Amino acid sequence: MPSSVLIAPVMLDGKVLAVIEMASLGIIPPLQMDFIRQMSDALAATLSKVKAYLQNRELYEQTKKQADALASQESIFKARLEELERSNRQSP
Repeated sequence: MPSSVLIAPVMLDGKVLAVIEMASLGIIPPLQMDFIRQMSDALAATLSKVKAYLQNRELYEQTKKQADALASQESIFKARLEELERSNRQSP
């Protein structure tokens, strides 16, 4: 059974994203405590970057769908315009 437990929150913008827990059979040295705290900060930064990447990816996908839909509508409008121009030329 562990005699020491270190729990370090992984925080971003004041919100807890995760928790790192380290158990030891002996006393956890201050150097290891500092390392875990630094690791939790690095993990928070990484999670922040991943979150931003996923949000950007989602926005890109939405924009791509909108661009495809607009391109489709544009081709339909061009075809209709050409039809109207042809019918206007054929009218006396």
